[in-house]
Amino acid sequence: LRSPKPMPWSVTAMAMVFCTCNSYSQARSLTMYVEYPEDWLSHPRTIIGMCIFATGLYLNHQCDEILRNLRKPGETGYKI
Repeated sequence: LRSPKPMPWSVTAMAMVFCTCNSYSQARSLTMYVEYPEDWLSHPRTIIGMCIFATGLYLNHQCDEILRNLRKPGETGYKI
């Protein structure tokens, strides 16, 4: 799935800077400033959140597969 036009290096650089800052701030927050109770993994809110995440991940992969299969070999356009 390649575009015929190259992506500008500035877009790539900005994405890398954003991802680096975002991951640092989230990791710092989760490891330094938040105190979790010992049973947080078995808390219903955590379990429900994990189930919602897993469902979304599964559905995203399924939809991506469907979209990839809409294009026949050699086609370059999009259709739904």
